[in-house]
Formats: sequence, C-alpha cells, structure tokens
Amino acid sequence: MLFKLSLRNAKRSMRDYLIYMLTMTGIVAFMFAFDSLIFTDIVQNMWETAMMMAVMIGFVTFFIILIVAWLINYMVHFMLEKRSLEFGTYLLLGMNKKKVSRLYMRENMILGTVSLVFGILAGILLQQVIMSVFYHLFSQDYQIQMGDFHWCLLLTAGCFGLCFLLALRHNRKIFKKMTISDLIEMEKKSEAVETGRERWKQWLFPASICYFLLFFILMYRGNYSIFGVILLSALFLAAIYLFYHGLAAWLVRYIHRGGKLVYRSDGLFLLRQLSAKMRTMRFTMGTLTVLFTIALLGGSVAMMFASYQKEAINQAVPFDLMLCSENPDDRFSEEFDFLKEEGVEISERQIYQVYRDDQHQMNDYLYTHVAGYGGRYTDKDGKPDRKAIAADTYNYYDYDTYMSLSDYNALRHLLGYADVSLKDSEYLLHVKNRVLKDIDDAFLHRPLSVGGRSLSFAGAHTEAFALNGVNGADYIIVVPDGTAKQMTAYYAAAAASFAKQPQAGLQEKLEAVYYHHRGMLTEKEADDLEMTLEDHKATEKEKLALKKTRAMENMPNGSDQIMTIGRYDVALKSEITVEMLSLISTLTFPLAYIALIFLCVALTILAVQQLSDSSRYRYRYDVLRKLGVSSRGINKIVRKQLSMYYLVPIAVSLFLSAFIGIFAGNRFVFYTGTTSSSLSYFVISVAVFMAVYLLYFAATYLGFKRNVEEVFVRLE
Repeated sequence: MLFKLSLRNAKRSMRDYLIYMLTMTGIVAFMFAFDSLIFTDIVQNMWETAMMMAVMIGFVTFFIILIVAWLINYMVHFMLEKRSLEFGTYLLLGMNKKKVSRLYMRENMILGTVSLVFGILAGILLQQVIMSVFYHLFSQDYQIQMGDFHWCLLLTAGCFGLCFLLALRHNRKIFKKMTISDLIEMEKKSEAVETGRERWKQWLFPASICYFLLFFILMYRGNYSIFGVILLSALFLAAIYLFYHGLAAWLVRYIHRGGKLVYRSDGLFLLRQLSAKMRTMRFTMGTLTVLFTIALLGGSVAMMFASYQKEAINQAVPFDLMLCSENPDDRFSEEFDFLKEEGVEISERQIYQVYRDDQHQMNDYLYTHVAGYGGRYTDKDGKPDRKAIAADTYNYYDYDTYMSLSDYNALRHLLGYADVSLKDSEYLLHVKNRVLKDIDDAFLHRPLSVGGRSLSFAGAHTEAFALNGVNGADYIIVVPDGTAKQMTAYYAAAAASFAKQPQAGLQEKLEAVYYHHRGMLTEKEADDLEMTLEDHKATEKEKLALKKTRAMENMPNGSDQIMTIGRYDVALKSEITVEMLSLISTLTFPLAYIALIFLCVALTILAVQQLSDSSRYRYRYDVLRKLGVSSRGINKIVRKQLSMYYLVPIAVSLFLSAFIGIFAGNRFVFYTGTTSSSLSYFVISVAVFMAVYLLYFAATYLGFKRNVEEVFVRLE
C-alpha cells in the first residue's frame, strides 16, 4: 500500500518538478562522462597525467558533491514545505509519523533512482562526445566503443548516492521533530518575512556596491598579501549576501515611497512580486549569485588555457626534433644514428652553435625591464642587482646569446619562414612578442658592440622559434656570419624535420641514448636512484651521474609564467605536444565540468521556485483576468516577472565576474603574450552561459504559462 502511494506521489513529483529531474539526470550524465576521462587509454598510458587528472577530477567532484547535496537538500525541504499540509493530514488520519517519514523518503529515493538510471544512460552517450573531443585534442581518431564501465559506474553511483543520503538524512531529522501543527503551518511560516528595520537595512544595498568597487580597485592595483587576499575575498563573499538584504529592504522602501515605476502600467504588481521574493530568498539569491560567478569565471579560465595551449607548445617546440648540448662541438651523431636504426625518415636537419661575446647587456636590460619581474633583480638605485642575477639559473644565460645569419636562415627554412638578409654592419633580434613589448625603442635601436665591431639594429622577429632555452632564452641576437666567427661558441643544438611522424614511445628511447652517452640519467632513472640514496646503496659513479642530471634541470628557459614549457635537451614535437596537452586538459576539462554543474544547479533553483509560485499564486493572475487584463497581457506580465526574477542574480554575477574575468584575462595575456583578446575569453564564457540560461528560462516560461492557463480553464 505504502509503496503504491510512494510510486504515485513520485510520478506526480516528476511531473511537477520536471526541470529538477532533468537537471539531476544531466548532473549524473556529466559525472559519468567526466569521471570516465580517468579511465581513458590516453590518460592511463601516461601515469603522471593519470594521477593529475584523477586528483583534479576528485577535487572538483568533492565540491560538486557538496553543491549537489545542497541542491537535493534544498529541493527535498522545498517539496516538504509544499506538501506539509498533505503530510499533516496523513497524521491527522492516524498514520504513524515514522510511516509518513518513510513514505516521503521512499518517494525521493525513487526520484533519485530514476535520475541515476536515465543519467547513466545519457552519460554513456555524452561520454562518446567527450571522448571524441578528448581524442581530437591529441590529433587521434576515436572509434565509438562501449567498453567496461563498472569502475566509472561505481564512482558515479557512489558520489550521487552520497549526495542523496546526506540530504535525506538531514531532512529526516527535521521531519521527526515536527508536530502536526508544525506541518500544517510550515508553508505559511516559509512565506513569512521580517518586515522591521527596513530603513537601515536599505543602506546595505549601496554599501555592498561601494565595497565591490573598492575590491575591484584594489585588485587592479595589484598590491596584496596572502592575508589581504583572504580577508578581501571573505568580505567580498559577505557583501554578496548583504547586497540582497539591502536590495530587499530598498525595494520595500521604494514601493512605500511611491516611486515612479510603481504607478507605471503593471509596475506595482511586478515590484511587489519581486520584493516578496527577494525578502523570502535573500540567502538563496546570494548563493545563486556565488554559483553563477564561479561558473562564469571557471568557464573563462578554461577558455584561456584551451585557446592558448597549442600556441604555447608551438612557440616552445616548433621543430619536429630538437636537441641541445652544453658541449659546443657536439654533433649528435649517436642520436641521429639511433633514429636511423629506428627507421625514422629525416627530410632536413641543421646542426648549429649558439654564441656568446662575454657580455650581458641584453640580459641585464630584460632582468630590469620585463614587467613580470617587478623589482626582483633591481637594486635600490634602479640598476641591475648583480647578486640577485648571479643567483638566478632558470631565466637567462650568464651571457647574451647570438646566432649566425646562415644558421638562422636554415632554421627559418625548416619552419617554412622566409629568409632574411643582413648587411655586415647590422643585426636583428628574434624575441618573444610578450618580451618585445617591454623593450624601449631607444634600447632596440642602440648600436651593438660585438667583437670590436658596431652593429646597427635591422629589425625584430617574433615567430615561433624555440626561445625557451634552446635558441636562447626569450631572445636570440642574429649577426652576420663573419661576426659570429669571431665570437665564442656557447653550446650546440640541432633541429630536424621528419618525412613522416615517428612511432609513439620514441621520446623515452631517444632520451636514454642522449643522457647515457653523456654520463647522465633519464628522469625516471634519476628518481629511482634518489630513492636508493636513502639506503646508501648508490656508487660514486651513479652519484656523479645524478648530480650532472639534476644540474641540467636548472638550465635557463626564459621569463614565461602561468604556462611554462622549459628547455628540452631532447624533444620530439609529436610526443611533447601530447604530454603538454594532457597536462593542460587536467585543468580545462575539470573547470568546464564544475562550471556547467554549478550553472545548472543555480538555474534549477530559479526555475523550480518560479514554477512553484505559478501554482501557489495563480489566483493573483485570475484577479488580473477578472479586472480585464487579456491573456496576451497576462503572458506579457509573466514574461516580465520571470525576466526580473532571473535577471537579478545573473546581472549581479555578470557585473562581478566581468571585472574579475577581464582582469584575469589581462593578466593571462600579459604573462603569456598570447595574441588573443583578454575580453574574448569572458565573452565566450558568457555566450555559453546565456545559451544554457535561455534554455532554462524558456522551459520555466512555458511551464509557468501552462500552470496559469490551467486555472483559467477550470474557472471557465
């Protein structure tokens, strides 16, 4: 009997709260699809990436569990309020409270089970889409496959089940403490609002706006400590909630004062509706604004890294093969012989030297003028701090780096760039675009003294050129061949193009050849040996090899920040690309995941609240109809009411996230030198956000309109 009643009530709840059910189904689908990334072949084949992906997905899943548990708890309590009179009636009729509680919990478990089953089915389809995108990211073909889902299924069901158990357990405790009187009066109590002290509360509205502006000013100035960031962020969060307390009070005062909008057409009706909703949902509206803001910012950051990843990789590793050695006479014969034995077809190659002239004018200038360094390498007189510069081993070489024109043109030919020409009295600078912006024209056009000769500036180039430690760090100065011959060879390098892409796994083998020939260890061997050192089992030869290996890790790689791809002594572009894309995807995919979930959760709360009001307050629209308002007029009022209700938290979150998102975009462009606009990341995120928003708004409007029209049909 109770099961049939639970089933009937669950069916009714599915119809009344369809948007909630669809959202829960969607959340399960996203959980299943994104959790499956941990078990993909590409990720599993890269142990380090698999660990990072698992950590990131786990970290994001923790917050998603919290927010989904909050959503379920909110909805279970919300439905309890709406049906409190029904449950009170059950108790009046003699039903045991434990049975009523069990009945309601069973209904919600049925709803959860339905969402889980349909969510997993949808998740299997969504998984194929996400897998296709993921494999396409690595330039690999993906064949639709229905593999073994048991681990992914257990993980998704476990997380979703935990959310439901937390929410149901909390509401069951509340239900046990309630009396018949509490249940009958519950819905009325939820509508009751505090009406006093509105006069001073209204000042929270402008005060919170003033704090938002102060927060943005301090953020753009850029002078903050860790404690300052924590304090300002905590106050920022508090200001969001206080904003709605102030807005609710301000609306009440505005209506009482008889503002201009009150007597415009349907202004009084709409303002009273909005005012009542603000006063009863102040905390909820603040929470929704926080969720919307996080969703927008998470989407923006994901867009930043997704759009920049391939550009960064190509800048650091533009050649199919790159080799670098501290020995300027190195010809890399062992490496090329090994590649030949492996059947790798090399179409072109260039072995060359990078030179120095025992000067560091360019390095000193960059240490003191690259904006990202601040005053880190400048003394109190504004001159280069020689002690700080000498201690640095990872930004620039000890001396300025040069390349001969013939080698430079040979490398440009490998990359498909046009050749350049220089007079015997000229030089050119190949530099990262981001760094070039920090160099004054006066410094660029100064005469350059090299090998006793004065050279004039002939121009600057900013194409991708391996300026992350191989062809210089951040820059390389190109001089005529005659001038280069008078300089000291600094180190050797080689670049090559392949006729066709080599087989996977060649990078690790080539590294072993390279390091073993030079008396060093591969990264894995070095890590294993360090563990052995704890037991004092390594020989002196092994310790020396480990020391040389670790010293190579501190070679200069330029001033890149946020996304840094350091110098590779051995680099196969195809495998480095896969490695870097996999690392970046551990950030972009989880960010997109959490942004979508937070957005859907927040929009679900908005939609369910309005659809509930359409049933509870539809008599108000009947009054409007009796006063002569046409059906078209009522539909117009409904659209306005929904627009105002949806607009408030979204407008506030757009305002807040716009300043933060554009600031983050500016910093990202500043530190990475990407050619994308800082505004573009936020605009794309907003476009996706608004597309989902319009879907929920349309569904809410149609459901609201249907509920209002139903009462008209019955009354007629």
